[in-house]
Amino acid sequence: MPQSSPATHDGTLKTTLADHVAIIGGGNGGMGEATAWRFAREGAKVAVHFSGLTGASGRRAEGIVDNLHKSGFEAISVKADVRSFPEVERAVGRVVSKWGKVSSLVSFVGLPSSFERWQEDPLELSEQDLLSAVKVDFVGSYHFIRAVRKHMKKARYGKIVLVSSSPTIYGDDAGYRYVLGKDLNRITVKSLAARLIREDGVYLNAIA
Repeated sequence: MPQSSPATHDGTLKTTLADHVAIIGGGNGGMGEATAWRFAREGAKVAVHFSGLTGASGRRAEGIVDNLHKSGFEAISVKADVRSFPEVERAVGRVVSKWGKVSSLVSFVGLPSSFERWQEDPLELSEQDLLSAVKVDFVGSYHFIRAVRKHMKKARYGKIVLVSSSPTIYGDDAGYRYVLGKDLNRITVKSLAARLIREDGVYLNAIA
């Protein structure tokens, strides 16, 4: 994540991410919005991703982008159902077409949570329910990695951050379907981080 901008001698804010392009996967959520603002305030151009599976997700993303514009920042919204690699690839392509590159990806993509899902019996899940978060949280993040990788590799520069969860370390039967999806993000980072930095110059990390 970007560091705080130091103040210049005249008290103005010095941007540390000028000429930086960031994609915020699942940027229409609370954490995604906060991250979009942080990147923008550091000088980055920001793409706010939304799934488009509900009308609310698009309206939320457009509202975030409008507010960024009103504050003088460069931002766009991009739509993609993250379960589909072609859709994610097209969304990333739109960002690159507009700004010429992608420097960072922060992926907050995830299956919407509910009280019922957090309280469900983890041993009575259908196959569809069991894999529902995996197909969004993990597969969606994986699709984003694939889509941005070629652009980052070309530049020999890139920063990718996935979201995991502390229960993937100590275990928790509450919200079991979500734990599975987030654990695969953690495993992806542990498995692929060394390869990406060695071959592509791309850093891959996870936060929980």
